[in-house]
Amino acid sequence: MKKSLILSLFCASIVLVLFLGACTTSPGVLPVLDPEANGGNDPAISEEAPVITEATTEQPEAVVPLHMVTEIADGAIDGIRALIGSFKTAEPDTTSSLERVPVYYEEDLIGKAAVMTLDYTREACLYYGSGSMGALQETLACYPGAAFRKCSDDRGYLVYDTETGYRVFILTDKQHGYGVRVGLPLIVKQALRYDDFKALKIGDTIDDVCAVDPAGELYRGIFSNYAEYPDPLAFNDENEFGYYHSSVHYLSDGILKIEYVMSEDHTIEIRNIIYSEDYILPDAEGYPVNYRILDVDLP
Repeated sequence: MKKSLILSLFCASIVLVLFLGACTTSPGVLPVLDPEANGGNDPAISEEAPVITEATTEQPEAVVPLHMVTEIADGAIDGIRALIGSFKTAEPDTTSSLERVPVYYEEDLIGKAAVMTLDYTREACLYYGSGSMGALQETLACYPGAAFRKCSDDRGYLVYDTETGYRVFILTDKQHGYGVRVGLPLIVKQALRYDDFKALKIGDTIDDVCAVDPAGELYRGIFSNYAEYPDPLAFNDENEFGYYHSSVHYLSDGILKIEYVMSEDHTIEIRNIIYSEDYILPDAEGYPVNYRILDVDLP
């Protein structure tokens, strides 16, 4: 009996050590960001931030490991705070190649698994002051290891890849303390031209967008999450406030945003097409978002 008890306690201690090790895994141990910064109201810091437990597949050493988010658990957030702090203090770099961009499964980074963590179709300003979806802290907790580019014009972006060849850019800037997302995430595989989209018009459907840009299929997959509702109310619920579901297309000669509505028969239709040759688009609150990506970072 005594031996059984000792053995049980020994096994339990091993499990506890492994569990704690998993919960405290975080990319980069850097100086911790001061929680009193910005008057103690840094939108990127929450005491309830999740830390993920992740599993990686075996890959040759020269290949970036493919990450698969398996579980989100409560835990320490020092590593995430530190990373956000490092974004603020980093020197701009517009020439060096990004090092070790993490590769995630498309389904985890862009598909249904990401819908409640990283909104690809409505601008980040929708979530300011109402939750953590707009905070980089949430993104870094669920998708650790991001490459970060700080540009010379007081902005920057996180960078992730998928195993299918897409590159995702999540924008932030100095105005928002490098702690929250701005605008919409970019999904880029090939940079088309504005001329490729000129035939699209108001009233066309997401199918017409997919015929021009293969990335449209990813947006259609995200929109399909709303198909289970008996009416388009959920899809159109923020339209009156200007927060339309949108796709954003990075072009070699500008940025294009397409806004959508859902009709009574569940057809996703174009309601507006907005193009900017200088890569700057206002978000739903009128804030000018610079979507320009450095050429060296494009796939």
